[in-house]
Amino acid sequence: MFQSNLAQRKIIYGTSTYGEPLCNQCKGRGMCGKPNCIFIERMKSVEPVVKKVKQDFFGASPPSVFIGRFGYPNIYAGTLAPMDDGDTSRYDAPKLWHNDNWDINKVLSHRTSLINSRVKTNVKKAPKIIDTLKEIAMSKRSVDIEAHYSKPIHSGINFSGMTAPSGPAAMMETLKLTENPTTQKKIEYVVSGNDFKTTDAIEYLYKKHTDEGNITKLFSIGLLGEEKQRKLVPTRWAITAVDDALGKQLTRKIKQNPIINKPIFFKKNYAGNYFWIVLFPKSWAYELIELWHPQSVWMQGSAVSISCDFENYFGRKKYASNTQGAYYAARLAALEYLDKIKRQASVLIVREILPEYWAPLGVWVIRETVRGCMGEKSKDLEDLDVVYVIENDLVCKKSKWQDKSSILNQIIKQKSIIDY
Repeated sequence: MFQSNLAQRKIIYGTSTYGEPLCNQCKGRGMCGKPNCIFIERMKSVEPVVKKVKQDFFGASPPSVFIGRFGYPNIYAGTLAPMDDGDTSRYDAPKLWHNDNWDINKVLSHRTSLINSRVKTNVKKAPKIIDTLKEIAMSKRSVDIEAHYSKPIHSGINFSGMTAPSGPAAMMETLKLTENPTTQKKIEYVVSGNDFKTTDAIEYLYKKHTDEGNITKLFSIGLLGEEKQRKLVPTRWAITAVDDALGKQLTRKIKQNPIINKPIFFKKNYAGNYFWIVLFPKSWAYELIELWHPQSVWMQGSAVSISCDFENYFGRKKYASNTQGAYYAARLAALEYLDKIKRQASVLIVREILPEYWAPLGVWVIRETVRGCMGEKSKDLEDLDVVYVIENDLVCKKSKWQDKSSILNQIIKQKSIIDY
C-alpha cells in the first residue's frame, strides 16, 4: 500500500456554490469551520512584499503571463514576477517541482510570492501595454521588468484547481522591459506566421519540443492562430484547450499503432495524489476515475466523492465536466507514453485524493505525476487482477469505484461471454 502522511495534513479547502475555492470568498473568516487557515498563513508570508512595494516594482518574470476569466470578455491580463532578479524560472516550472519532489509548502512559498502586475482589457481590443506582455510570453529566459502601479498593491492570493497559485495583484499604468528578451526561432516563426491555424501552431510547436506550458502562454496572450482570429484567452481555458488539442493530435497518431499484447500496470503518488494506471490490450479508449476524500482540497462533506469521465475509440463530443481539466491533462500524459512505445491500448486511470493534498496547485500535478508514473518500471497483470490490486492499495475501501468504470464493465462483460 502507498504510504500516506495523513497525520501531517495541514488544512482543508472547501468550495463555494459556484465551484470556486471557499477561501477566495472567506479570506480567513473561518467559513470552512477548520482550526487553521492556509490563507492567513500565506498572507503573513506575502505581507512584507506588500509593504515593500508601493507604486514601483522591479523584478524578473520567469517568464510568466496570466489572463483572468472573470468579467469575460473584459478581463485582467498581467505578468507574474517575484521581487528577484536573474534566473527566476523555478517560480514557473511544474516539471522541476515534480521531478525534484517539491512539497506543497515549497510550491506555495514560491508561487504566492509572485506579484501579478495587471491591466483591465478587452480580449479583442487590447491596449499597447499588452504588446509588452507578448514579448514576455515569447521570451526563452527570465526577463527583468519594471512596473508602475496606479494603486497600492492588493494583498490577495489566487487559488484555482486549474492554474498554479499566485500572489498579490496590482493595477499597473506602465510596464517596461529593462533588458531585451531572448526569443527562439521556432516561436518567432509561428507568431509571425499569420496563416497558421491555432491547432496547427500548437501541433507545430509541440513537435519542435516546446513545453505545453509555454504553448499555453503563447495561446493565452493571443499570439497563435490566424491574425484576425487572435485574441486573449483566459489562462484557465487555455490550459485545457492546449491539452485537448495535443491529446486529439496524439490520439489520431496512436490509433495507427498495433495494440499492446498484455496489460501494463503503473502506480505512483505525489503531494497526496495517488495514481493507478492500467493499459488493457484493446483498441483506444480512455477513462479517468477520481476518488476525493473528505478533508482533501475542495471537500467539505463526510463521504468520499467519486467522479469519472470516459471516451471510446471515437472520442467524446462534450467537455469532461466531472473531472474537468484533470481529464485532459492525464490523457495527454498517457498518450505520450503510447506514442513513445508505438502502441495503442485502452487506458484506465484511477486517482485517489487524500487529505495530504490540502491546497490546490493546478492540473500540472496530474499531468506531471502521470508522466512520472508511466516513466517508471511497469508491472504485468491479468485483466481483472488490477481490480484487486487497486482495491487493496486504496485508502477508501468498498467505494465501488469499479462499478462506475465503463472500461472495466466492458472487459467483465466480454469475459463473461467468452466463459459462457
